Amino acid sequence: FTLIELIVVLAIIMLIMGLVVPRVGRLPQGLLVKTTTSRLTSAFRDAALRARAQGATVRLVYDPEQKLLSLEQDQAAPLGSRGRDGRAAQALFRSKRYKLPRGGHLAMEEAADEDVFPAFVFQADGGASGPPLLLTVGRLKYRLEVDALTGRPRLIPIQGQG
Repeated sequence: FTLIELIVVLAIIMLIMGLVVPRVGRLPQGLLVKTTTSRLTSAFRDAALRARAQGATVRLVYDPEQKLLSLEQDQAAPLGSRGRDGRAAQALFRSKRYKLPRGGHLAMEEAADEDVFPAFVFQADGGASGPPLLLTVGRLKYRLEVDALTGRPRLIPIQGQG
């Protein structure tokens, strides 16, 4: 190879690297958003299903220090009771916890006591309630709400993001 051919090949390689490397940097942000929203959706779905199946109120509580969502059942199913499929009610569900991935963070939209953890409440009739939260994933911000009729989470992107 001549020196000119070698310089041309190196210039082409540098041009390709200049185009590819910035795109690879954005890839984890997209995966982080998908992972975080998937875990939130699973937590909300499981809480709503548990409330309906057990016929009891279920709370989905967020602990900001541990970045952990956990299910709490307000009233335990009577011992020996059966779920809809005939299995023992206590075998249907175990205590579930959902850890937010690194880079994902939930916070109260309005200032609250530090000792008060945000909680979503799911009723046996399918209804749900809870405070709106701010979800931050990397540089992206969303408002997290729960649909009062279905118990499904709604993620609303906050405008003005860079």
